Amino acid sequence: MYQELAKILEIRRKNKVLSRGRQYLRPISGDGKSFSLQTMIGEQIRSIVPWSRLFSNKEMLLAINTDYYQPQTVWVTIDDELHNEGGLGLSQNTYFHRIIKIVCKSACV
Repeated sequence: MYQELAKILEIRRKNKVLSRGRQYLRPISGDGKSFSLQTMIGEQIRSIVPWSRLFSNKEMLLAINTDYYQPQTVWVTIDDELHNEGGLGLSQNTYFHRIIKIVCKSACV
């Protein structure tokens, strides 16, 4: 367990966005079309919970699957402006998202 924790801490040390970035919960979709935030089922959330850390124009998507026994696949949106080489040439007030698919057994970075 300590070796796995050391690996996680090393990743965090090498990526400032993981320790200093703003955090945004990201909506998910099971079909890539209809997106919403996660909801409680009884007293639990049994889903992938993705969030973005943003720092200095860099975004890192993190996710955790809160259903330990069931691997999950979902689509999630990220900030397209931060991930599009050369930018879109749009005004600063225009905001787009890129949809990506993630598969998560437990925790994903």
